[in-house]
Amino acid sequence: MAQQLRQDANLRRAILIALTGYGQESDRQRSHEAGFDLHLVKPVEPQQLQDLLAKLADRFQAVPQ
Repeated sequence: MAQQLRQDANLRRAILIALTGYGQESDRQRSHEAGFDLHLVKPVEPQQLQDLLAKLADRFQAVPQ
């Protein structure tokens, strides 16, 4: 899925987060190789997700378009 999204010019800069039940290092490496920026393992605490999204939003706003 990430590879297909990366092929779309409008989505190349999108932050892609894998949310999965698989959390071994090899799983993280595969998601990175597939084009995901981050890898989260379920269950994700709502506060952790909210903090991550806020951090990404701050970073995105700081980057010139």
